[in-house]
Amino acid sequence: MPFVVLDADRVVARVRVVEVRRHLSAALIEENRGNQALEAGLAARVIASE
Repeated sequence: MPFVVLDADRVVARVRVVEVRRHLSAALIEENRGNQALEAGLAARVIASE
């Protein structure tokens, strides 16, 4: 499932969740805009259609 990662209201990356477990999920980074390190606390939003 594809997501965009947000820092405030700015899109910083596109990721694809590839595995979901009870307490965590794993995602592959497909695009990292501006080469910002992704870290805990950033928001993610599902991409409606792709």
